[in-house]
Amino acid sequence: MFPLSPLPKNAGSEARPIAAGQASPDRRLLVFSAAHFAVDLACIFLMSAIAFPQSLNKAPWALCVLTYNFFAFAVQLPVGAICDVSKKPRELAAFGCALVSLAFLIARFTQAPVLTGIVAGIGNSCFHVGGGVDTLNQSGGRAERPGIFVATGAFGVYLARKLAGLPGVSAVGTAAGVVLMMMCAYAIASLGRSEEQEGGHLEDGQADVPARTAAVCGALLFLTVLFRSYCGYLMAWGWKAALLPGLLFTIGVVCGKMAGGVVGDRIGWGKSSAVSLALAAVLFLFAPSSAACGIIGVFLFNMTMPITLTALARMMGRELYGTAFGITTFALFIGTVPSTIGMPASLVSPPSWLLIVLTALSLAAILGGIAPLRGKRDHE
Repeated sequence: MFPLSPLPKNAGSEARPIAAGQASPDRRLLVFSAAHFAVDLACIFLMSAIAFPQSLNKAPWALCVLTYNFFAFAVQLPVGAICDVSKKPRELAAFGCALVSLAFLIARFTQAPVLTGIVAGIGNSCFHVGGGVDTLNQSGGRAERPGIFVATGAFGVYLARKLAGLPGVSAVGTAAGVVLMMMCAYAIASLGRSEEQEGGHLEDGQADVPARTAAVCGALLFLTVLFRSYCGYLMAWGWKAALLPGLLFTIGVVCGKMAGGVVGDRIGWGKSSAVSLALAAVLFLFAPSSAACGIIGVFLFNMTMPITLTALARMMGRELYGTAFGITTFALFIGTVPSTIGMPASLVSPPSWLLIVLTALSLAAILGGIAPLRGKRDHE
């Protein structure tokens, strides 16, 4: 499957056999990554092709989008806290898939787009938190596995938007969505409990950071995610409308998240973040007129995503992995608000230089946020 690096040197003194009923870490990552693609595909298709077209006016449409985004992203924070208490990430992820399946039926038979958005959004939150926590539990404090898990969702979003534009897909899409989500729920439930839940222990690489320092660094990492989320809505370059450049742009996002964890774990999170964001800012100067610069730039820009998540999780510790995951997605939600509620054009489609400024601010924020970890070679 994926060329994963070994766990850190302090991740255990000896190898332990996988107990009966447990899936290997690589298999867990494969299932959760594939399910992430499927869940984002199903949710965006549901909202775009089945639920939201019933809201023809701009105001109801904006309400539906805002509702879904709130429950899909912001609600991951309380769901994450619940996961930290229950310690059942696999069960939570499977339940989330079942809720998305239910949302398809609600959209098809009730014609209630807001209710559909709430149910689908909560399902999305439950899956992402459960899958994210399980992946962090298996990561050994490295950013590689979280990057792979999170990256696949962008492909699902891209494909969903393409499928939603096809005529006559509502009925077939409902049936396919219900079946796909139930298959994902079954596949996740079949993984068995994780080693950590069975009483084993995987080193989480938790950093011994004073509470006040951790709070400041956590706020900086929160800003990093918020800037990255908002920047995504500033990349409205005309060439993205064409099929091939648009696909390559999505590939750049996916591969950037995957590569960010791999490269960061090998050369250091600080060095990787500094180089990738600095080069991205330069390339964004030419991105409005150059697809190549935009695609390479967005690849580099997304390399910090797994580093941000893993750094926050390490500082908060294994007992708060769900909360850490929810904090990052709450920042993502805030970054989507301006383009959803009809903010002034200067905030939604500002001059291109603002993207470069925000990229520079992201660099400063992430370097400050991971500062307590850099002396430990970030990932060891």
